[in-house]
Amino acid sequence: MVAAMPRVAAPAALAGLNARYRVRLWGGAQFGATVADGKVTTVAGPVDSADCTILTEPVAFLLMALGRIDPVPVMATGRALAWGRKPWLGPRFPRLFVAP
Repeated sequence: MVAAMPRVAAPAALAGLNARYRVRLWGGAQFGATVADGKVTTVAGPVDSADCTILTEPVAFLLMALGRIDPVPVMATGRALAWGRKPWLGPRFPRLFVAP
């Protein structure tokens, strides 16, 4: 997932966005994604000073990433949480990518 994300980024959704995300999957795996200048860069493992931290169950994350479910109901039911300096970026994260 980390290697594929830069390749499936949606240029229109990235326009004008500068943000750092920390994504943690229930069970321990985590990675970081930085959006800047219309590009996404990712790093495996923990990241510091994220604008938005997302904690989600792995199945919900995969379904959101594939565009099968909307992130807002997932967050409303507690299967994904977002916090940090800019928690409103959480629901936007899955929409930054297009399903292959």
